[in-house]
Amino acid sequence: IGMIILTLEEEKSGAQRTSLAIAEHETQTRVIKTRAHSAEKRFRHLFEQANDAIVVASAKDFSILELNEKARMLLGIGPLGGDQVQLAPFLAINLPESPPTTGETWFRFVTELQSIKVRRRDGHITKTLVDGSEIKFGDHAAYQVIFREQTEKIQLEQQLRQAEKLSALGQMISGIAHELNNPLTAINGYLELILENHDLADTTRGDLEKVASEGNRAAKLVTQVLH
Repeated sequence: IGMIILTLEEEKSGAQRTSLAIAEHETQTRVIKTRAHSAEKRFRHLFEQANDAIVVASAKDFSILELNEKARMLLGIGPLGGDQVQLAPFLAINLPESPPTTGETWFRFVTELQSIKVRRRDGHITKTLVDGSEIKFGDHAAYQVIFREQTEKIQLEQQLRQAEKLSALGQMISGIAHELNNPLTAINGYLELILENHDLADTTRGDLEKVASEGNRAAKLVTQVLH
């Protein structure tokens, strides 16, 4: 009887430990679910409030799986219902002889263009810069395509950056031209002295005159660059 009672007590203690472990596991599960739900809400808020138009497109056929408010305004469509909406018809682009047929080929083609016009459903055309990345949407592969409107301000900023790059390139070329000009001047001067003050064989003189001619041509090119 004592052994039976001892065994029952051990079983009872084990059951209590198991019950506590189950309760702790359920608590951890609820905490994880709460955190996941909170993270999803934060992501949804950031997704909807983004300044750029974001479209999630299927990797299979480039159909629209999700889009934020900015993208709905850009494309002129409302929240997605049960109908499948393709992204490609909204892109005002010239297609190659072999047009894209899959989500992957469409994504590569669009992102390689970098700058693209988007045609809203009412026909309005908007110039955009486009970028994207491969993502997971649920359990399926998808592409996140980001469209940034090229407003007049953005275009002016881009032109300014381009002008700054060209200015820096011009300064670099000018510096190189100055560095080349000094040795060219010395070479041409010494060649002129040699040709005027030395008795040279006809072949040697002819070769040096060719060198002098090319040296003078190089000097003129450097002068054109500097001006």
